[in-house]
Amino acid sequence: MTIRPSNIAQCTRDDDSALIEEWLVKRGFIVTNRQEGHEGTLRLWQAIERIPGLAAVTQECRSLVGDEYELVEAFRRPKGKLAAGYPCPEPEGSGCVHAVVEHAPDDMVAVCRRTPRRCEAIPLRKRDIVVYELNGSVLRASIASTLQITQDEKASLERLPMTFRIGTYFAYAGFRVPCFMTCQSTQKNTIGRLRPWWRETTSSSFC
Repeated sequence: MTIRPSNIAQCTRDDDSALIEEWLVKRGFIVTNRQEGHEGTLRLWQAIERIPGLAAVTQECRSLVGDEYELVEAFRRPKGKLAAGYPCPEPEGSGCVHAVVEHAPDDMVAVCRRTPRRCEAIPLRKRDIVVYELNGSVLRASIASTLQITQDEKASLERLPMTFRIGTYFAYAGFRVPCFMTCQSTQKNTIGRLRPWWRETTSSSFC
């Protein structure tokens, strides 16, 4: 089964399509009437696709998820780095990334890089340029709990960037399904990176 933008699912085995659709509906992947909180999770996935690893300062993440930031914040953690650039705050501005100029450890400004400058300088504090990243372990645990997936000890897949094994879904006695999560910026990246690995690793040993 393949899921591609925007929210299109394609099943290549027609005899399984009804069963898969029923499972997706029960687990909340197919929503007929949008419920409170679903908009926030949709924005979270969109943000992950646009920013690899969701590595960004708070302002950039807020601009992508809007008033759902508090929901998304639970899945982010400090990366231990400070940003050298700061996003343009103007909704219809030049779209430039401002350069961060430090005057003191907690006194800095973000300056437009354009010549001539099109945006006003932005006063900043150190906390404003702290880079956060996606907390994969928290996100995987949340997904596993929601979908009743048993988590595995080994989570990351070394050869595939931003791809993790969430765990195993025990559909019924004697049948188990490995569950993975991959966060890629484009469909081309997803197909190109996963196809060789999928051919190599999929086997009867999974079931």
